[in-house]
Amino acid sequence: MYLTPAEASKFWPIYDAYEGKMDKLEDRHIAELKAFAKVYNNLTDSDAAAKLDEVVSITQARLDAQKEFIPKFRVAISQVKVTRFFQIDNKIRALVQCSLAQLVPLAASPGELKPQ
Repeated sequence: MYLTPAEASKFWPIYDAYEGKMDKLEDRHIAELKAFAKVYNNLTDSDAAAKLDEVVSITQARLDAQKEFIPKFRVAISQVKVTRFFQIDNKIRALVQCSLAQLVPLAASPGELKPQ
């Protein structure tokens, strides 16, 4: 990030709060994945709807957290550095999501042939 000492003293407390919020959302996502892993090959329509609703809710909560913290970062560091931070943050989260997506099987109904 190439922060000056003055920027760093403002940035890191905001970053710690941001990461704390994002970590809680990641814990929620992991719990959702674990619950899904137990039933993915035997989902009812109700189960599938609840899973999708939770995934969308987690995605929205992540976006809400970013929107909440952008103004805080903007006060602490330059706009270019705020943009750079969120670019880096989004890239790292995308890599993690890609890795997880490779591990998560596709949903299937009871008795249905497994999707490929």
